[in-house]
Amino acid sequence: MKTQEKKMIIIIIIAGLIILGGILIFRNINNKETELEIKSEKNIIQEDQSVENNNENQNTFVIPNEFTEISSDGTRLNVSNKIKETKNVDGLEIKITQLTEKDNVTKLLGTVTNKTNEVKGECYIKIIAKDQSGNQIAEIGGYIGETKPGETSQLNCSATLDCVNAYDIEISKK
Repeated sequence: MKTQEKKMIIIIIIAGLIILGGILIFRNINNKETELEIKSEKNIIQEDQSVENNNENQNTFVIPNEFTEISSDGTRLNVSNKIKETKNVDGLEIKITQLTEKDNVTKLLGTVTNKTNEVKGECYIKIIAKDQSGNQIAEIGGYIGETKPGETSQLNCSATLDCVNAYDIEISKK
């Protein structure tokens, strides 16, 4: 066998191995995509089951109700007027401006105004989300920084839970 024939055989073998490797990689990627689809379907089923279990236990509400709207990106917005009522904690006036949930993260935004003649704040707060019957459905922790008399600051709390379907909230110092 001539050296040129040997080189051709080696090139053919290498090309075959490259093609075989490409096929195996492509199949592996497709298998992973299929696995992800299967896992995603299983997660959806598990989420559906957990929704049923949570609703039975009344730990969280995940079924939309009259207090939520859903935006095109899947964000759920609480529209309860009761939540937006002004709350007072130790001379601080707290107004919730937005309660949203997306990807199981609840965000609560608001303003805190010091209505006293003293520096207030620098405290942890407990925010209890309640259903229309007054039952607690979730608890979120928060922090209010130092707020001078007459000053307004922002309140921004988030938690990895779903309480956007709440009817009202109660705020107190921890």
